[in-house]
Amino acid sequence: PSATEEASLQVMVEPVSLSSYRDDTLWAVVASIGRTSRVAEVFSSRLAALADQAWREQQVNAYASFLTSSRQPTPALAVWKRGSVN
Repeated sequence: PSATEEASLQVMVEPVSLSSYRDDTLWAVVASIGRTSRVAEVFSSRLAALADQAWREQQVNAYASFLTSSRQPTPALAVWKRGSVN
């Protein structure tokens, strides 16, 4: 190989530190009413998604009587996982 080819090959074989590896898993808090689901928020950690879900459930519970009196259904909340996003 020429000197230019050797230089480009050397760049391609540089080691990658495992400590710089980033998990591409995403976690979404999803609100559902009947057959309709909407992504409320997306997080890079499950813990953050679970905390957001708990907060949203608390908010829904706080307004449950208002939702009922205005004949609005109460949403169900869930955390969904989406892995290996490229």
